[in-house]
Amino acid sequence: MLLSQQDPRQTSTNCPDSSKTPFNSLERISLFELRLNTIHLGRVLVCRTISKPIQSAAVHVEIEDPIIGERSSAAQETDVTTARLPLYNFNVSGVLGDVLDIGTRLFIRKPYCEFDAEDGLPMLRCYSPDDVVLVPNEQVDGPLLTGLRWSNAVSITYGPPVKQQSRPRSGKIDDLQRRGNEQFIRKEYASAIDSYTQALELEPDDVALLSNRAHAHLQLQQFRKALQDAEAALKLDGANPKARFRQAKALYAMRSYEEAWNSLKMLSKATVETQELSRRTRQRLEEQKNGRYNVMSILHEARSTWPPYLDHSDYVGPMRVTEIPGKGRGMVATKEIAEGSLLMCSKAFAVVFEEKSVHDIVIKIVDKLKKEPWVATELYDLYAGPNMPPMSTNCTNATEAAEIDIARITNIVIENSFTVDKELWTPLSSQLLPHANRRGVLDVGTGLWILPSLINHSCLANASFFNIGDFMFIRAVRDLNEGEEVCVAYVGVLDTYEGRTKKLEKRNFECHCPLCDFERAQPEATCRRAKLLDEFTRMRPEIQMGNVGKMPRLKVIMDEIRKTYSTASATISTSSRRGKKGKKKVTAGGVATTTSPPAMEPHQLPIGLFRTLSAYSHLNACLGQFNQAVQALHEAFEVLPRIAGVNFVRVDIAMQIGKMYGMLNRFDEVGRWKKVARKEFQMLYGEDQGLWKEYVDDFDVC
Repeated sequence: MLLSQQDPRQTSTNCPDSSKTPFNSLERISLFELRLNTIHLGRVLVCRTISKPIQSAAVHVEIEDPIIGERSSAAQETDVTTARLPLYNFNVSGVLGDVLDIGTRLFIRKPYCEFDAEDGLPMLRCYSPDDVVLVPNEQVDGPLLTGLRWSNAVSITYGPPVKQQSRPRSGKIDDLQRRGNEQFIRKEYASAIDSYTQALELEPDDVALLSNRAHAHLQLQQFRKALQDAEAALKLDGANPKARFRQAKALYAMRSYEEAWNSLKMLSKATVETQELSRRTRQRLEEQKNGRYNVMSILHEARSTWPPYLDHSDYVGPMRVTEIPGKGRGMVATKEIAEGSLLMCSKAFAVVFEEKSVHDIVIKIVDKLKKEPWVATELYDLYAGPNMPPMSTNCTNATEAAEIDIARITNIVIENSFTVDKELWTPLSSQLLPHANRRGVLDVGTGLWILPSLINHSCLANASFFNIGDFMFIRAVRDLNEGEEVCVAYVGVLDTYEGRTKKLEKRNFECHCPLCDFERAQPEATCRRAKLLDEFTRMRPEIQMGNVGKMPRLKVIMDEIRKTYSTASATISTSSRRGKKGKKKVTAGGVATTTSPPAMEPHQLPIGLFRTLSAYSHLNACLGQFNQAVQALHEAFEVLPRIAGVNFVRVDIAMQIGKMYGMLNRFDEVGRWKKVARKEFQMLYGEDQGLWKEYVDDFDVC
């Protein structure tokens, strides 16, 4: 049963504004579903307290959403929503901490959510205690509790009770330790920490208590505190195997793999747990030091869970951060790098996989800073826009608490985030529906990666990135010279000049790659081309469905687009010849080196023709005119430079050319173009045989 209105722990005031709707008529709502400045009549929020209550003008407590249904452990521990809850008019008789202890479950009728005027974070408010019902621990069923579980990884505040209402202690260490152990078994980890802490106040040098508290911290993903307790225990007893193993687990979770390995080597006896952690630590060290990743295995790992938060180490190849003239910080190659080489692997600082707003990832970052305040330094070191100066060092040297600057975090996300796709690669129809995933549904998210954020943009980028889950891989798509700046594409080069410019304006800069400079220098032709491509975009759905009646107009659009490039050849040819004539010395971050060859050849400047050529090939194939179809695909492949953003499209086109040759029974050409496609594939994904086989099987080529 729910606590009745007459229960001594219930704090009723018979407020006239309280909800009068019976509980069996209320519909459950989650924190994520709450709308700002809206009273959600007929709804009830089911939540759990995750902090000690504080009495001021209101009773302040932090709460978390439950986990609904069956989800992976990684998902349930990372995507839990939390919020602050001030309870006004909450008259408590007795000890406040006993009424609202950590882990107390609450039903809050007609919840109301708004932004805090001071820090901009979301918070709930409740003015009527009649709308708050406390749920006893023994109640585990009921329609509002069905299918609910609670996270073990939220940021929980615990510690001694508030001074005004101190709770009497048992005075016996054994009793406190026993109570903590029982709470741990029930997975009440924050309460267990509270009990261990009270016992340690009586006996600070108790190794078992320190080790047990470290174990509880690990369950809450409070890794630095777990490390502190484990190391304190080891100072007292260096041979304690539990403390040593928990030290290693905390170091591993903090991505300090070398230190974790050294700790594991000091264990005298191997167990199943220590062997498994040793295996994973060796793998992370191999990834970190040598950039050796089993991409196919990582792909299977990501597919086995949702959301796909992966356990892998970062890697930084032959690159370094330096000042780039006119750009600020960037990254340059520290030696000559061959095409296809792995440049960097990086785990996301924060990521949301569904299509959500910037605010959603900002709140995720805030939760991370609460849990891991020491990461604030690397976050706040990122560029936050032209109107926000760098944060002073003393503000980011966080240990116990991080400064929460919502405006700065929002700007950092806007300036540095990457769009992430749920699929590893897009389907063959990517030329016609470039943003649809394999299931044809627009479903992307946003991620913030720290080191990749320091790589600058170019529409003709020499490095390409892809993500599997929250893990990003960056490879060179062509040979790089020592000292050459490494660039990725923040926007798609197949977009129009106007489209690319508008997207880059949100990041407060203008691109000066050869393609943008060329299109900027010919505004009339560029505008005309954009209008033609807009008309083509409107025709595209019917073309995809095989409406061959669109062929005449499509041919006219293609011819008109060609005319807009009439002066392109002379313009780019001069630049190309100048680039090839001699490797002129330049300086990048104080390193004397040579310029790289131009990213585009003269015949590749009409890149705006690509989508129409691909569509023209499709309609010819629908008519059974495979010779014309393959000719159009040849031209489409030729106008695509090998640059980031289109390298996988080059794979697709090469495979389609092979398929067209299969229709013509020219199987020698089928094999040749599959080899071309495979080489292009390796520029992006490396030489993993399993990935290539899966892609070829997925392609269904003759």
